[in-house]
Amino acid sequence: MARYALMSFKALILIFLLSGCGYDQTYTGENTNFTSSVTSGGSPLTDQEMAVALRICYAFRTKRTVFLAEKLDVNFNFSYQAKDCDGNLVTDTNLNTTLKQLLPDGPLSYESVSSGQPYMREVQTDTDGYLVSYCGEVLKGDTPLDVKEINNEYLEYEFLNDFYDTVIIRIGSGARPEDPTPVVKRILRYEILTNQQSSGSYLGLVNKMSQRVACDPGNPADSRFKSFEQTFIAP
Repeated sequence: MARYALMSFKALILIFLLSGCGYDQTYTGENTNFTSSVTSGGSPLTDQEMAVALRICYAFRTKRTVFLAEKLDVNFNFSYQAKDCDGNLVTDTNLNTTLKQLLPDGPLSYESVSSGQPYMREVQTDTDGYLVSYCGEVLKGDTPLDVKEINNEYLEYEFLNDFYDTVIIRIGSGARPEDPTPVVKRILRYEILTNQQSSGSYLGLVNKMSQRVACDPGNPADSRFKSFEQTFIAP
């Protein structure tokens, strides 16, 4: 069994190396619903999903080290857009931030002194953010399930390779106490630089991050989402 596990992990590493410049899956549209496997605990990541997760986690681990050593107090500028529940563009601006570590041994964050927008502040790494448990598992060679249940919420993860290695996280819970059927209330999407040659010292940077929030999470009949998106434009 141990020998089989070692061979399987070596096979995954080979997939990881060979597919770094190619496409594992093509993004064809963002599903706003959970899959049927959520309430049953989820399904193991496929080999293709594991290859993407490995690239992301290796890049996140490198980013944490490099950013702490070289990027603290460096400017990170983003374009920022927000749309309301009817899809109307309500904000289109630039977001100027500085990389900070506000507490010793604490997480990294993008800090802005001027923005009043609900932007995505936390820097995603292998030890902070939404992929902590995944990176802990995949970097050990384990294959995690695509669903986690944390604090009475379901988190469903989808790993794919579009133009960038990407992870989509659907977060939700029961809409009403009398109806435990889980409903998606938030969707996070991170598009990540995982190519060492083209990314340089920005390896692991989330080039584009977006968040969609249900407009009426207590009403399953309301399928509208408001959205926020920020895209890296310059250091």
